[in-house]
Amino acid sequence: MENRFSEFYAEISDKRRVAFDLEDSYGDDEYRYCPLIKIDVFGIPEDTEDSEAERILEEEIGEGVHIAALTGHLIQNGAMIRKGFSPVQMCDDYSFLLGYAMKALTEPNAPLCDEFELEACESIFYLYDFIFDEPYRDSEFMTAMVEQIPNILLYTSNVYPDMIVYYPRALPYEKDTYTIIKEGLAELAHKETVERVTKILNGEYEDDGQPHLVLSEEQLNYVMGTRNEGDTYPASAIDKDEWKIYEDAGYREVGNSRLLYTWVN
Repeated sequence: MENRFSEFYAEISDKRRVAFDLEDSYGDDEYRYCPLIKIDVFGIPEDTEDSEAERILEEEIGEGVHIAALTGHLIQNGAMIRKGFSPVQMCDDYSFLLGYAMKALTEPNAPLCDEFELEACESIFYLYDFIFDEPYRDSEFMTAMVEQIPNILLYTSNVYPDMIVYYPRALPYEKDTYTIIKEGLAELAHKETVERVTKILNGEYEDDGQPHLVLSEEQLNYVMGTRNEGDTYPASAIDKDEWKIYEDAGYREVGNSRLLYTWVN
């Protein structure tokens, strides 16, 4: 796709009010360590007069052409560690997606598996979405924009992450029989465990001497939607067109997690 814009600009579309006082630092609130960032990207058509383009950039008149919307979370890894928190646990408490990413990044042979590497990585940008408007969904153009994400973050939000990660959504697929059975057993064990614990708490439990299902950590993770090591969707469900855009922009997969990452220079 031929670039039809003379220049681009981005603006933050998410305005938030953050509470604080002089006594409480809210240091254990995971939401403050993983702020959401929403950015809209615009272009100024190449046939726009310089004076008019300048007025658009100065917000004196209208706006440029909307190209894409970028949404993600800034994982403030260094701040969590300095406060004595576990980035993996904090991200898992925040959401399944962030927890999945941090677990994949810290598994054996992953980029942040070494404690030194984890502590040296001050911040990670978890890219949730980079959605392009229909006229601009050209792979070469999109790759060029993906490469600009660090600069977009720097110019709009004054942050320059050490790493950017992205978990592409899977294409529709059917789970294999083994996975269905494992998840079904996990649900069954969870249901029985909850019923038994509830009876114990209410003083209604009577031990009948029969064996009970024991909910394993792996099964609990399935029920809670938390990553177990090695979990992933099948290669057949990869959106190869989207995958190529990010690979061309320098992203690589963490093991077989389907999580893509790139270090920011």
